[in-house]
Amino acid sequence: MTNAGIPAKSRPATDAANAARSAAVLMVLPKRRRQWAQSALVSVAAAVLALILSAAMFPWAFTTYEPNAMDLMATLQPPSFEHLFGTDALGRDILCRSIYGAQISIFVAACAVFVAGAVGTALGILAAYFRGPTDAIIMRLADVQFSLPAVILAMFLVGAIGASILNLIIVLTLANWARFARVIRSEALSLRTRDFVLLAELAGASPLRVMVRHIAPNILSSLIVLATLDVGVIVILEATLSFLGLGIRPPDPSLGTLIADGRGYLATAWWISVLPGLVLMSLILACNTLGDYLRDRLSPTLAMKW
Repeated sequence: MTNAGIPAKSRPATDAANAARSAAVLMVLPKRRRQWAQSALVSVAAAVLALILSAAMFPWAFTTYEPNAMDLMATLQPPSFEHLFGTDALGRDILCRSIYGAQISIFVAACAVFVAGAVGTALGILAAYFRGPTDAIIMRLADVQFSLPAVILAMFLVGAIGASILNLIIVLTLANWARFARVIRSEALSLRTRDFVLLAELAGASPLRVMVRHIAPNILSSLIVLATLDVGVIVILEATLSFLGLGIRPPDPSLGTLIADGRGYLATAWWISVLPGLVLMSLILACNTLGDYLRDRLSPTLAMKW
């Protein structure tokens, strides 16, 4: 359609309207492209995480080998159809050991996140509700924990209490509870003065009931996001401790120990370290991507961008 039949005085307004519509279309298209790209990235991350979790839960469906079974006639074999990830210096299948290593890493991370989340959430709500000395003591303990690097703290604790799966879960809990406490405290402080909490107190509800029935359910979304993001952090920390010999003890496989085992063969048998490292990287990236997605979707302000 042309502007031939439009009066001369109204043509500038029509041109301005057309320019505004064109600008709006140009602004919407990049936003939609970003949304499609983010959706595709989240879908890939979910598929990768589902694959790793399926292999960890049902290892017999992905490999027929045992993680500690040695075959001295098939040592340092490169990746092939028989051994997709190759073999190590003792003839053990790297794919099988990576699957069982991911199983242990996910189990340790899940237990540590659950315990650290429960402890940190409880202490954060207590600090926000009672404030005063209770808040000061809990937050000073959190400051002490934050002042120490997580790896250094974990190394010290493992050296003090010994290395085992149970001790590793305890160490990772002690190294990560403060993050939950700090975030949950800030959320609970904003809820502490809300009308529904004040009305519950006026109705005679006990502090425990107020915290459990009225405050805790309203911080669930933040807790889910924080726990999802913390899984990747704890997986890295567990792999670091195992790499340094302070985590899962051989011959039990761990992604950290598998990477450490291949340090002396990087020039001749790179797959011993590189392929378990790719599994570890994929697991962490998938958890972080899904954590970012949940944060964007569950946050009232960021959800508007979607």
